[in-house]
Amino acid sequence: MQDKLSKLEQEYEDLGLKLGDPSVISDQNLYKKYGRRRAEIENAVMLFRDLKKAEKEIADAEEMSRNEKDEGLRAFAKEELLLV
Repeated sequence: MQDKLSKLEQEYEDLGLKLGDPSVISDQNLYKKYGRRRAEIENAVMLFRDLKKAEKEIADAEEMSRNEKDEGLRAFAKEELLLV
């Protein structure tokens, strides 16, 4: 699943670059095709990016809660885990 979403994210980025290409801009059919496809996958890509961000925040908080020597910061990390 993660691999499919990564490929979708790459496609989204590629389409963004293509939409800025002067040769694509001058071909309205191609421009519309790329624009429609990018719009179709945008929600999924944004949700995937949010998921990756949340996973990173969780991993960072878990690491801090295990490795931090300061008790206050460890408690803060544990609270962050509850909020994510």
